[in-house]
Amino acid sequence: MKKALFISRNLIGDGIQISAALRKWHEEHPEYGIDLSTINDHVAPLYEGMGVPLEVIFDDLRHETHEVAGGKLAVMSYKITYDYEFNFDINKAFQLCDQFQCPMATGYAKLLGVDIGGDIGPFYEPPTLPEDDEWVASVPQDCILIAPFSNSCTSHDGKPPNKTLPWPKWKPVLRYLRTLGRPIRITGSKKERADQIGISEDEYLTGIPLRPLARAMKEGRISLVVSVDNGISHLTASQKLNHVLYYPLCLGMHYAVPWGNPHVVPIHIDPYQVEPAQLLWATKQSVKQLEEAHGSQTES
Repeated sequence: MKKALFISRNLIGDGIQISAALRKWHEEHPEYGIDLSTINDHVAPLYEGMGVPLEVIFDDLRHETHEVAGGKLAVMSYKITYDYEFNFDINKAFQLCDQFQCPMATGYAKLLGVDIGGDIGPFYEPPTLPEDDEWVASVPQDCILIAPFSNSCTSHDGKPPNKTLPWPKWKPVLRYLRTLGRPIRITGSKKERADQIGISEDEYLTGIPLRPLARAMKEGRISLVVSVDNGISHLTASQKLNHVLYYPLCLGMHYAVPWGNPHVVPIHIDPYQVEPAQLLWATKQSVKQLEEAHGSQTES
């Protein structure tokens, strides 16, 4: 069998958005076995659920254990030669997205030379694994998930934020979300906190791995996601959940809005300049729009 190497060393959203292009390439080249080289981090498990048979690797060597003289075991390493190699370079994809005013998934597809049409995904099917059960059970039924953090926000460099909302602007939004009568959970990395907006300890869902979080979404434990432009917004799209997205004015609407999710409502704002009252009004209208659409689907 021929061997293909795909490289994706990307953040969550940039990583999961390769799925449509990768699936199409595999469909057109079933004669290839696929290795996907990535960083050994929290994003890596996502590549195993994209609907493509592949092996996730963290270096370009294969390691095999052999028995040698005296019954001892020795590890032999060798480098694989690939018949095809491709790097899912988000910077090159971004240039194509701006050139053709297309979504990230389409930019990747153009880079790879495949046509995904309108089926842009992203695609991720979370497995049901016993080691994830406790995490999944920690997500209450019918909860609202808030994802306010972004690793690529300019606020990390001491500048005004271009992606994340200042905490005072979250306060009226959170007060409104509490009136909906559903449990509130906030997600992010283990170290990320939102104490400034009055989140209680039992409302933190920080540190949850992406795989069980996606499974909780799939199983209907999360009924609404409210987020800034971050990896969780793209994970949400893979499960097609109701999603209010505070999308940054610094990015074109064509690029990172997960348009493959029919239940996303983007609010295009400058997070630093937007007035809290404007943000609250837009949030209420977006939730109303999603609830009305859900009611129509239920009736039909």
